[in-house]
Amino acid sequence: MRYSWSMLAAFLMMGGAGTAGAQHGPPPAGGNPTTGTMTGQVGTMSQADVQGLADFVEGTRRLERKDLQPKSTAIKHSKVMLDALHIACELTDAEQLGSGKTTVGGQSVDVGLYETACSNGMGYLLTLVGKASASGISCFAASATQPGETSDPAKVDSKCHLPANQDINAMATTVLRNAGTACDAQDAKWLGQSGSPVLDYTEVACHEGQGFVLRSPAPGSIGAAIDVLSCDDAATHGAKCQLSAPAPAVAAAPAVGGTPADGPRPDLQWFKDALGKNGATCDVKKARVIGRESIKRRYLVEYQCPQLPQGLVAYVPSPGDTVNAFESIDCAAAAERKIACQFVGPH
Repeated sequence: MRYSWSMLAAFLMMGGAGTAGAQHGPPPAGGNPTTGTMTGQVGTMSQADVQGLADFVEGTRRLERKDLQPKSTAIKHSKVMLDALHIACELTDAEQLGSGKTTVGGQSVDVGLYETACSNGMGYLLTLVGKASASGISCFAASATQPGETSDPAKVDSKCHLPANQDINAMATTVLRNAGTACDAQDAKWLGQSGSPVLDYTEVACHEGQGFVLRSPAPGSIGAAIDVLSCDDAATHGAKCQLSAPAPAVAAAPAVGGTPADGPRPDLQWFKDALGKNGATCDVKKARVIGRESIKRRYLVEYQCPQLPQGLVAYVPSPGDTVNAFESIDCAAAAERKIACQFVGPH
């Protein structure tokens, strides 16, 4: 599988295509654009990938740590880029790492490299070419460029360095926790990208012994949210865990009434009844199962109720699940989680 880093390198060195708006960071060449399934050798970089990383590192080295903007300006510019690249990020810190010049359309423009940290634990490296183009990669992806580090204080390397981002394991622990998964990360490895929308796959091995794959939207991707996959689930997408051994298969425990905890999906009446059992007032007119969480295995269900004109989306635990909690939100809140309602208008 081949990952092209040339676009971001081009932004750093030459200014990219010179068109206004957001540009993706390093896009994949081998993903399935329909299903998001990874193809080829995920996590095993080809010579072309290695050269692409070398180009990226060389691109950052062409920028210098001089004429840097104050933090207040870096935060302002970062917020604009995060929004343009459709990155869901409550910004907690940002700084400009490097600057330089390039030529776009015959005109000399400024190039800036920025690092951002978000409250959910994610961090990003973002480039701004003039005022027309933005591009970026996650700190997990940037961690794959570690061989490009430089000890020259006047030069820029390609790693993340903000306090919240410099420890990749601490980052992974925070992102997983905010995604609803407890894990004290002892090792993390970026596996690659795939799909449309473009998704980053990062494996995380936990001190507790289990392993997960963190799937997060790459900068510029639309319609995706952070998700946590088990190693088994990730393997079905072509992202095979390498840091942790696969867990042995365990039969599903029987639930109340003899229904397997992860057995066949209940019918719609069961999902309608689940609302009343959890104290939600809703005369259900329509209901649809959107999907299911990879780790907690709660069902994600949209309901149409006359009492709730803003719509209702519920996370319904599996039959017999006494560990994970029922949760309900309206469609506006669901949209913030990249979940699209069909029974109400867009939010």
